[in-house]
Amino acid sequence: MGNFYGDNSLIVIRPARLSEIREGMLVVYKNDGNELIAHQVVRHCGNALQTKGHSNTAIDPSPVTENMLLGVIFCVFHANRAPSDEVLSSNGNPLPIAHCRSF
Repeated sequence: MGNFYGDNSLIVIRPARLSEIREGMLVVYKNDGNELIAHQVVRHCGNALQTKGHSNTAIDPSPVTENMLLGVIFCVFHANRAPSDEVLSSNGNPLPIAHCRSF
């Protein structure tokens, strides 16, 4: 979804279980190649999600299972470059983030 958010946007993720996810939500997951993917849920199949990128015409070929799911997109910060270090919350804990990039 790099085209949707813009390169180097900072995505903050709220951890979530598969049972909490609803159609239309934007989720972040790790695919089989261990890449972080941010896509919209188009169908909840009980034990897996069907997802699709905003600019894609087809549904993703592989379903997203519980062990792949990192969470839902909580907010997005738009930036002109990626941060060089960890992004920390006010209590000093690292925030779970993903950086957008276009292909």
